[in-house]
Amino acid sequence: MQDQALTELLQAALAARQSLIARLHDEDTNAYRLFNGSSESDPV
Repeated sequence: MQDQALTELLQAALAARQSLIARLHDEDTNAYRLFNGSSESDPV
């Protein structure tokens, strides 16, 4: 199912950025890009 594939990609992206997200929160940043298709091998 395509929805499941997207969910899995988003979960992987979130996991890969946990340390970055923690650092951004420490800097009071509350907006960031979680998913970038070219980084996740899906440039569409």
